[in-house]
Amino acid sequence: MVNTPSFYDRLESTICRDDAGRGLCNPPIPLCPGDLQNAAQSLARCPNLAVAITTGFFIPHATPPAAETDGITGALFLAHAISESGGDFRILSDHHALSPIRIGLNYLGLPSENIHEIPFLDQTGTSPHNADSQQAAFQTDWSHTFLNQDFGQRMTHLVAVERVGPSHTPVSVEKQLPGNTDALTKFLSLVPHKDQNQCHNMKGHNITEHTAPAHVLFESAQQQPRSVTTIGIGDGGNEIGMGKIPWQELSERISGENVARIVCRIATDFLIVAGTSNWGAYALGMGLLAECSKFQSLHSWDGNYDQKLLETVVCDGPAVDGVTGLQQATVDSLPFNSYFAPIESLRKQTLALNA
Repeated sequence: MVNTPSFYDRLESTICRDDAGRGLCNPPIPLCPGDLQNAAQSLARCPNLAVAITTGFFIPHATPPAAETDGITGALFLAHAISESGGDFRILSDHHALSPIRIGLNYLGLPSENIHEIPFLDQTGTSPHNADSQQAAFQTDWSHTFLNQDFGQRMTHLVAVERVGPSHTPVSVEKQLPGNTDALTKFLSLVPHKDQNQCHNMKGHNITEHTAPAHVLFESAQQQPRSVTTIGIGDGGNEIGMGKIPWQELSERISGENVARIVCRIATDFLIVAGTSNWGAYALGMGLLAECSKFQSLHSWDGNYDQKLLETVVCDGPAVDGVTGLQQATVDSLPFNSYFAPIESLRKQTLALNA
């Protein structure tokens, strides 16, 4: 086990940078200090580790419309770290992201069958009057089915990496801040009813129809009699896990217009906020490898290897940059060297423990 808290302090400092200008890492102070260490140690201390990772953020306006690079490669590295540490994993996503995830797993030499598709509800012919009730019943059904399958029965952890979740409602705001009438009044003035409990991108566009209901698995897992630890990793406020931080605080920190409506209401046990979600996933994976003294694979995971992984996912997936919407090997419009610099720093800091 890693006995020095300063290791995790350095990792948090490395990923808490606002290169993409979203505001959550400006100033560069972790929103949930200690959660990275607690999450990594929770993974490492689990004797029969079985982790479900959900990722895949669809960009409908992209060329071509596809899942974005941020989230996918981070989830792939985390799956690699779990496998190196002797654990089992599944990656869950909707059909938009299955191909780049499968291609990435093949590149890493990991079993491509470790993918589970999150289904959409086919509402063809469904009247608006009963659509909501059918959606609720469907979501409950698929999550319970997954939890009662072999892997779901063994699952110890559930992780979301750059996975959009539904926005707040008056009920969720009140639950976060009981009796805070000012916050509730402000919420109601800024978030119309049509934008409540919906999935939004950073521009405030509703993308619920493009997003299979991964968040329901988190709600169902937290109601299970057996313990399942949940971890959220995000960078913009609209991802699963952000419900751990009050709506008002997040909406005031996020940069851009229409920010009040995008904040996700789904909370997790641990929340890792980074400048890009991939950095958060890499930091968690590095922490797990360090805790388990599994350093060998990090010696070859250099910039060339990571760039090839990103290029393979983009070209063959396809996947796109979530900011530019282009099929190019970048993350959040950052040049590769700028994007990879924090990952290289994480790698060197982790390897230094084994020097």
